[in-house]
Amino acid sequence: MPTNKSDTAVPETAAMGEAKPKRVRKPAAPKPPTEDSLEPVKEPVKKAPRRKATTPAAAEETAPDVSLSTEDISVRAYFIGEHRQSLGLWGDSQGDWIEAERQLRSEAQGIAASLRRK
Repeated sequence: MPTNKSDTAVPETAAMGEAKPKRVRKPAAPKPPTEDSLEPVKEPVKKAPRRKATTPAAAEETAPDVSLSTEDISVRAYFIGEHRQSLGLWGDSQGDWIEAERQLRSEAQGIAASLRRK
């Protein structure tokens, strides 16, 4: 039997020169808030929406009535699809159709705006 502390057995990992793993403390769990510590919730201030101009000229500028034929859209969609495929881009015919409609409407609005300026 060992008589002093230096003669006590050393764990094998410590004898090989490895450091003992350190104990790591877990952080304390946050305390639940009390009614006194809670701040009142501030309601966001809602602004009134802006009204659109109701004059006939302003209504024409914002949404001109553009009628597009399906033939015009299909031809434009065909060329959009051909261009997209030549570039190796991903897409489908539905996306080409939507893009064709957007382009044709944009062009028609531009033409209508330029005619109004004259």
